[in-house]
Amino acid sequence: MKTPKKLFRVTIGWNPSDASEGDFSELVWAKDEESAKYELARRMSFECVRELTPKERRMDVEDIVYGAGPYCVEDVVAQLPSLLTTLLAGPRLALTLKRARALQEIFKILKRIGVRTPLDA
Repeated sequence: MKTPKKLFRVTIGWNPSDASEGDFSELVWAKDEESAKYELARRMSFECVRELTPKERRMDVEDIVYGAGPYCVEDVVAQLPSLLTTLLAGPRLALTLKRARALQEIFKILKRIGVRTPLDA
């Protein structure tokens, strides 16, 4: 039986020795955090160079993974309880900026996993 995939938000820096180059962040479906990191590294590799042999691509992905420095892999669904707590805490109907951002983030997550939200209307 196949392992079900989970949705991760992965962020890897383009160049750990030059923060001015920023980072690359996307949602990735993968079986675990390590697989998610490798999938994003593969996408980064294709973003930089399209024409590589399979062996060159594997080497490029390894260079990205092991040369990335700090990176972040977050389980998107695991974030939902925290976001909902932030949203629902406090006085009823008081939509603070923090709560509005939490609601917006929840809608984004739901949309990415195929759930219709009020923002789709």
